[in-house]
Amino acid sequence: MIKNLKDLEKEINKRINKAMKENVQKEAKKTMQEKIVDEVYLAYEPSQYERSYELLNATETKMVNKNTLSLENTRHDGNKDVAKIIESGTGYDWEKSRIAQMQPFPRPFTEETKKSLENGKFKQALKEGLKSQGLDIK
Repeated sequence: MIKNLKDLEKEINKRINKAMKENVQKEAKKTMQEKIVDEVYLAYEPSQYERSYELLNATETKMVNKNTLSLENTRHDGNKDVAKIIESGTGYDWEKSRIAQMQPFPRPFTEETKKSLENGKFKQALKEGLKSQGLDIK
């Protein structure tokens, strides 16, 4: 039961945290996976390897604290940060491949994910999460 402003703040923060875990986290991961398809897979067809789709499956989210979500792609090949190489477009080591010859060939899926979330997807997912808990969000 809410008796004062401190109780209200505590209840609102609890509901925001729940919406972050249940709605925003899923939307962030889905958005990054969509951007991987759009910015990476559709932008280039590999010439020296068979695509494994590991990049798509290496999208991870976690709550850093009650109100902060971390979203990253953890795709590595040994010590190589594959996600960083793809994002920057440099660091390919197949010298005769088309993509190595096109360097830099950035495919900024992380940056595009950030833009998409900032341009409304984050806010919409948070609103939906709060509405599902009975809050009237406009």
